[in-house]
Amino acid sequence: MAATTYRVIASLGDATGAIGSAGSTFYAPLIGELILYSSAAGVQTRFREAYTLGNLFVYILTNSISNASSLKLSVNGGAGGNPQVSITANTTGIFEDTANTTAIASGNTANWVLAVGAAKHTDAASFTVSQIGCTLAHSGNISLLQGTLSPSTSWGSTVSYYGFFGRLYPMTTGSEVYIENTIRTVTTMSYMRLYVTAHSDATNSTAYFRKNNANGNQTISIAGSATGEFEDSVNSDSVGVGDKVNIQWTPPAGTVGISVVSVKSDSTARLSGTTYASVTSGGTYYCAVEGHLSGSSETPVQTTMRVAQTAIRMSVYCAQYSGGGSAITLRKGAADTTLTVSLTGTGWFSDLVNSVSVAATDKLDYKIASTGGTNIHRINMEYPGPAAAGPTNVKTVHGLVIASVKSMQGLAIASVKSIQGVT
Repeated sequence: MAATTYRVIASLGDATGAIGSAGSTFYAPLIGELILYSSAAGVQTRFREAYTLGNLFVYILTNSISNASSLKLSVNGGAGGNPQVSITANTTGIFEDTANTTAIASGNTANWVLAVGAAKHTDAASFTVSQIGCTLAHSGNISLLQGTLSPSTSWGSTVSYYGFFGRLYPMTTGSEVYIENTIRTVTTMSYMRLYVTAHSDATNSTAYFRKNNANGNQTISIAGSATGEFEDSVNSDSVGVGDKVNIQWTPPAGTVGISVVSVKSDSTARLSGTTYASVTSGGTYYCAVEGHLSGSSETPVQTTMRVAQTAIRMSVYCAQYSGGGSAITLRKGAADTTLTVSLTGTGWFSDLVNSVSVAATDKLDYKIASTGGTNIHRINMEYPGPAAAGPTNVKTVHGLVIASVKSMQGLAIASVKSIQGVT
């Protein structure tokens, strides 16, 4: 089985970034909205396959701390190790560790640990992060979908819908379309998981995997007043091309907080998503290819991918539209690519034709060019996995009967008796 490697990103708007206090330690997720939380459990990713994690990338937006800070990977709540970076005092921009990796076993949890340096009495003490990324390598399939949200949100006693990408912003009855994501590859989804940070009501409740606005097989039962990690490790859902997926949960009354939802997808193709990019009339904005990060400056939202791949099948959901037209374009190295989507109203718009080759050193982001007011809820893009392995360095084949071959490239064939089903 061919190996696959993808970049995953946690990001937050470049106007403010995620704020870290001087002399404090924070915990951040691997994927989704970049939140700096006071404990590791509320931001951890639970892995259900074995991976190798590497190529740590972090963008420091502001830094007026006169002592060095550090960012490290934590596995199973540990103190932190490789990959890791030391963030130089009073220095902003990109910091990377492209040399070190860590093996993640199935069942492990992982998150980032950010230790902000202590401030001197003369420091303005400003320290903000716009994005953190890494690569995940797997021996075969890899499609870990995850959304995150600041744990303080409360949506008690209201039917709520959550997406699997970017910012975990709950939508209520009648707004499920805003949060669902269209899947472009046949797959099986399993290990639906959520993390509850606050739960003040004693009533039991159930969360459901949703496919095409109907409950699927996966369910999570949440006992009244219970907090922590909840997961369906038994059931799974088959998902086809064009199916739309999300989570539904009607929490009981009172204070309720969710910080992470995730699901495993058995497909070599990985769908990434960024959420809730709001623009005004006549503006040009930029946003990261994953997470929740947009603003008028391009540099803080760009990500060096560190893995060669192809970007395809970009889709955009426009929730509000006031005319004038808008275009969302994938950018590579601060230049437009052919992968672009034009908005002419509300609803889903897609480019399912064009593709963009991405080198390991390329920097990617999205550009949103609007001549009218536009509220964009989701931008999704797919990175297909490697093609199935086939014969290599075969010069000649004699006297062969071949049936139901899908494709043959670069092969010299002599005296073949019959070939069936070749495309």
